[in-house]
Amino acid sequence: MMLASEDDVAGAVDDFLNEIGILPEPPPSASFDGLQYIASYGDLIRAFEANEPAGEQHWLTFGQAEGRKADTFDENQYLANYPDLQGVFGNDTEAATVYYIQHGIAEGRTDIVGLQYIASHGDLIRALGANKSAGEQHWLTFGQAEGREADDFDELQYLANYPDLQGAFGNDTEAATVHYIQHGFAEGRTDDLPTAASDFLIG
Repeated sequence: MMLASEDDVAGAVDDFLNEIGILPEPPPSASFDGLQYIASYGDLIRAFEANEPAGEQHWLTFGQAEGRKADTFDENQYLANYPDLQGVFGNDTEAATVYYIQHGIAEGRTDIVGLQYIASHGDLIRALGANKSAGEQHWLTFGQAEGREADDFDELQYLANYPDLQGAFGNDTEAATVHYIQHGFAEGRTDDLPTAASDFLIG
């Protein structure tokens, strides 16, 4: 008697499910990371902690249908924000992600750059000024839940638009971002691509 292979059995089960109208869920793509997905959403952190398979199952069962993004957590920026974590984890971004889920979010740590976040929203520019910590706290307390963009400000384009700023700041994008928050926004400067050479002349 010849025994069916596991692949044959799995295929037969899938065929049967198709016949009765139940489509098996496809596995996540190879690039999908359940931990990154969990780290992207506070509610999933509270529900699943660092349970990677649970994150993958939620994505397949609910996340895609809810319009969630598979990964909005920037593990490299998270490490860059905190020298103490760099000292512990080095370049191990998976360990850093687990730490964020298990401890970092409760400690008020974040993967965003507070100044970039503030520069992305006019109301925050007016309310917070160039207060990096206040920006990070706003993101954790309100911004994520409000569905705000964490970083919609293009500091490189902002510098490229204005030769006077290039002369003053060189390639210092953080100084350029602070300038935008403190002065540029009120002056009507922008990080948009120019459509004409005269668009960004400040007179």
